[in-house]
Amino acid sequence: MTLLDEVQGADATGFAEAIRRGDLDPVEAVTEAVERTREAHERFNCLSADLGDEAVDAARRSDRSGPFACVPFLLKDLGATQAGMPFTMGNRVLRNAGYRSPADTPLGQRLRASGLIAVGRGATSELGLQTTTQPLANGPTRNPWAPERSPGGSSGGSAVAVAVGAVPFAHGNDLAGSLRIPAAWCGVYGLKPSRGRMPLPSDFVDPYAVEFGLARSVRDMGGLLDALAGAVPGQLYHPAATPPSFIEAVTRPPHTLRIGVLEAGPIAPSCAAAVDRTVEALRHAGHRLDVVAGVFEGAPLDALRTLARVGARARMARIAQALGRELGEADVEPYTWALAAPTEPVGAEAYEAARTRVHVWGAAVIERQGDIDILLTPTVPEPAVPLADYDPPPGDPLAVTRLVARHIAFTQPFNVTGQPALSMPAGRDATGLPVGVQLVGPPGREDLLLSLAASIEGAL
Repeated sequence: MTLLDEVQGADATGFAEAIRRGDLDPVEAVTEAVERTREAHERFNCLSADLGDEAVDAARRSDRSGPFACVPFLLKDLGATQAGMPFTMGNRVLRNAGYRSPADTPLGQRLRASGLIAVGRGATSELGLQTTTQPLANGPTRNPWAPERSPGGSSGGSAVAVAVGAVPFAHGNDLAGSLRIPAAWCGVYGLKPSRGRMPLPSDFVDPYAVEFGLARSVRDMGGLLDALAGAVPGQLYHPAATPPSFIEAVTRPPHTLRIGVLEAGPIAPSCAAAVDRTVEALRHAGHRLDVVAGVFEGAPLDALRTLARVGARARMARIAQALGRELGEADVEPYTWALAAPTEPVGAEAYEAARTRVHVWGAAVIERQGDIDILLTPTVPEPAVPLADYDPPPGDPLAVTRLVARHIAFTQPFNVTGQPALSMPAGRDATGLPVGVQLVGPPGREDLLLSLAASIEGAL
């Protein structure tokens, strides 16, 4: 039995408590996490950079302050950064240039202040633009339950490391499902907080992006929110409400709730069964359940595509800034270049019209939820698909967008609305692949979401 196996639940909360009690030596524990992470990387290719030596040194120098002192974690190679760390966004040109982050972002600083120690940078799809993690820069990250299948994306490396127990927590971010999709496909928890709950780095110009992470328990989601959440001065968005403590919400059963079960349309039988299991657990807990339909009606797909194009260009501009030169077609993957279409202008009027249409639709999505307290949906319409499904036919890199669109069907709307959404494990299919369900709360009410998830965690 290893040190980490002795930690009850092997989650970040238990890990931190064991270190505070003196049951775990921080240096030994971080060293073991480094070894586990390297083993996971060798098997599943979950890292874009190995920070193991730096992590062990940080554990030696740690003053053990912070609520998660000396707890090892993965920092996704996109979004939040810490000074001096490799930063590539899944792009081979940045990787080959050996680019490193010049400074901590606000979330990078909070991760450091909480005591968390990064043992590696989690692999991501290039610029986080796909629902898989198989960038040309690093090769495919593999699902630990079925290595020929995708772990999801774009936070796939982080999800794999948590799923195999290499680290108890991993950072990620979510523009259209990039936390929740890999959480569902790897069998862990992934929380997209409310818009404005977390600080964003300056290169995340899209208002629908949110940073947080993946974990092994609901209580970790609450404790880590307490440690990391909060807007920064000048931030454009702020959450609708801020409860005094998220971890307290985890320990407090919710009152009787009205829960809407989304009429989901065609989904895989195993995903439908996961929703049914969750419905039974919620009904057994005494909640009222109603079927709701038409919530996503009228999605402005062309407007969403326009915003995706502009977002891809903005992230390419971040690479150009880091390199000190303009990018050419050979500097990014064919999918990225085709999606961004940098030679095709998007006028200011077209961009503003797209933003307005998407905003109006997001308001309608919230309105159609009516007076329900929590919405229940599948996280993804199907379990993890083969990595080969993301290989586009020659000359048509954007063929992959059809697959991406299918996989974000239940996740992207809540990036638009800004509601908090949690993917939690809900069993496996007949072949052993994990399936997840998504719980969606009112804007600013992560506390209600976490309280409900904790109350049914054991049943699922």
